[in-house]
Amino acid sequence: MPQQTIAVPPGLTTDGLLGKRYFARFVDSLIIIVLIVVAGALLALLLTPFLRGGYVLSPIRFAIAAVVWIGYEALLESSRWQATVAKRVFGLRVYDSQGGRLGLRQA
Repeated sequence: MPQQTIAVPPGLTTDGLLGKRYFARFVDSLIIIVLIVVAGALLALLLTPFLRGGYVLSPIRFAIAAVVWIGYEALLESSRWQATVAKRVFGLRVYDSQGGRLGLRQA
């Protein structure tokens, strides 16, 4: 199998990249958890009067968590920022194999 080279935009290096990526992932995870908790609380406030048992909320909460997690990553990494909030803070950006911006489907 031939090796593919990945185009890196000019001026970028990989120095100290691994530590930045780990910290960015940690911070993004905290942000996502807060978003999921807030969305779950709003859902509970809105739907509890209409439901007789809380067991129906579990699959809905799971679906909301999945949408928030995937949406956060995909929408921000395919945006003009090319990064999530934490990646932007740590000076990281996401590129495709040609060195360009990701599309929503790729992200």
